[in-house]
Amino acid sequence: MIIKLFYSKILLAILLAVCFSLFKVNAQILPGTYTTSWAGNSFAPANNDYNFVQYEANSMFVEADGTIYTNGYFDEANKEMGVYKDGLPIGKIPNWPRSADGGSIVTNSTFIWASVEEGRVRRYNKSNYLPAAADFLVSNTSTVLSQNIVGGLALVRSELFASDYTGNKIKVYSASNDGVLLRSWTVSKPLTMATDASGNIWVISYDLSKWGATRSIANIYCYSTAGTLLKTLTMPSDVEAKYIAINKASNELFVTDIGDNMQIRIYNNINTTPTLVQSFGTQGGILSGTKGMVAPLKFNVPNLVGVDGSGNIIVWANGSNTDVPLAAGSDAMGACVESYTRAGVRNWQMLGLEFVDMGTFDPATDGADLYTKHEHFTMDYSKPDGQQWTWKGWTLDRKKYKGDARLFNEATNHLAPTLMKRINGKLFMYMTSMTSDGWWVYRFDNANEGEIAIP
Repeated sequence: MIIKLFYSKILLAILLAVCFSLFKVNAQILPGTYTTSWAGNSFAPANNDYNFVQYEANSMFVEADGTIYTNGYFDEANKEMGVYKDGLPIGKIPNWPRSADGGSIVTNSTFIWASVEEGRVRRYNKSNYLPAAADFLVSNTSTVLSQNIVGGLALVRSELFASDYTGNKIKVYSASNDGVLLRSWTVSKPLTMATDASGNIWVISYDLSKWGATRSIANIYCYSTAGTLLKTLTMPSDVEAKYIAINKASNELFVTDIGDNMQIRIYNNINTTPTLVQSFGTQGGILSGTKGMVAPLKFNVPNLVGVDGSGNIIVWANGSNTDVPLAAGSDAMGACVESYTRAGVRNWQMLGLEFVDMGTFDPATDGADLYTKHEHFTMDYSKPDGQQWTWKGWTLDRKKYKGDARLFNEATNHLAPTLMKRINGKLFMYMTSMTSDGWWVYRFDNANEGEIAIP
């Protein structure tokens, strides 16, 4: 037995040596020099792991000093909960694998409260972003645990208000004694909450399972902290309201419209008769004017809004509806985060546009035009690495081409690499998934469709 094993090892060694000699590969030395760079994210990790923009946020809270806290359903780099200020990433709240659920987040001077998986809420220390207490359960109506959603959080003095979407209740907890329920009242499908200057609670209500043609009309309710209904604001039928925020200094209500308008609706006189005073942003958003052409105020599905103490408006656009039940199928559309003055002047922009994407160049422009799954970048190689790209176009029209495979990430297993080709001078884009299990072709018609890639 020992001899047979010895000879078997010799035979294996000989066979391996023959194989390696047959398939020997010589490294090729390329002429000239090269540098590495990137496109699609405004930043790159340096000596920390938070110096980039997460590509999706499902909820956001903006403090008076402009600090932004986010809660996201998923991020490949495990930055589901990020912290940003003045157009820069400044931190990351540690998130154990797949714990954050994107539902909601709120802060005070000492702590951060965020919804986590299966209807729970976790409190973190602001000083080090570490958990300050054990999770506590808010929503447990559904036997399918992932459907128990805490859709909104708000703070008034020493009380924490939580939206139990599945249980159709607003629940009030002690902010200092986690999990101690003080009272509750019934609200149909409550989601994002905000507080006004008088300490009243505003909450938006709609059906999370519906979007687009099947959407439900959103209602926004104002309650006293005791649960007394003070007023109801019903959105028009052509408005697809998603998220709310309040400027306490001006006592104005901000409502995102992720439907065809792609604007932020601003209401004043909210303590008396709420009145629409402005639709902030270009009507039609990214699909207005030259379709897909990127420009300030052309929002690309503005999911989230917040207002800082100076009245600056922060808009987080994700290119698709990021409601938690839809997030798995709508992720990877990329993030565009912008701060504007009330007059519409942009203060700063942060971009996190790519997920599992590979870009290729238009062969007619010698590396000047780079295309990824739904982005078009122009390149200027005279600039430093990471600053050479400019986001020029968004190539997806979800309104006109409702069957575009790029809208169905789960079904297509994430379209990822592109191959750009010119045929008789016309530009085509070929795509497959990240596991190469399909083949999709798009064409461009700039004169009639702008930046849009036509399936």
